[in-house]
Amino acid sequence: MTRYTDEPIGRYSRRGDTPGNQVDEVTNPGIFSRTMSLPSDGERRQLDEIAFDLREEFEQRGYRVGVALGADPAFGSGDARSALERDLVREVLGRSSSRVGMGYRAVHGRGRELVGEHHRYRVRRARLDAAGSPIITVSAESSLGVEEEPSLFPSESWVFGWIMGSDGLIADLFVAPVLGIEPGSPGRLILGHALPLGSGSPFDGGFTPSDEDLDLGEDDEDTGDAAEGLGA
Repeated sequence: MTRYTDEPIGRYSRRGDTPGNQVDEVTNPGIFSRTMSLPSDGERRQLDEIAFDLREEFEQRGYRVGVALGADPAFGSGDARSALERDLVREVLGRSSSRVGMGYRAVHGRGRELVGEHHRYRVRRARLDAAGSPIITVSAESSLGVEEEPSLFPSESWVFGWIMGSDGLIADLFVAPVLGIEPGSPGRLILGHALPLGSGSPFDGGFTPSDEDLDLGEDDEDTGDAAEGLGA
């Protein structure tokens, strides 16, 4: 498992020297102290294949989101579009992960994550800020902000981020380690260096202004839904 010194996106920085060194301390509150590792080459190929399938399916079926929204004027809200796009993403990821032999499971109610050998990738919508950095909003109670107890076989918390383009297609796909949460209303994940998936490099989609406050309806995917008895 390749170890590396990660440089978080934005104004946060971690202590370390050059790639290959371990990181065991972070200078800012809210950022986890942990040693990160890169996915293996085999796992990167699996993720690339999943990304390819997701792009292809949206090219073939993404138009149906617009068809569904046009069925009734009441469906014109951003919430309805986001929900339909999210459902399509989940359906494709379920089939694609099974095809490539990667784990895929439900977490905390409506959340989903891909499971690798040493990494778990929470599936989350993202957008780009004016500086071209990905933003993923979360609530203060997000389970992504909980650092796991040390174990013999630790599993690192990463995100599988997807960014929609204005044309209704997938603009960018990436994975990135979760370093912590920047407090706020809503909060934001502090992400390490993003690894592009599929063709292109982050981030080709350009600035994506938010017309729905970045889909805050996804927050309950990460908080643990006690009503469903699924735990935190």
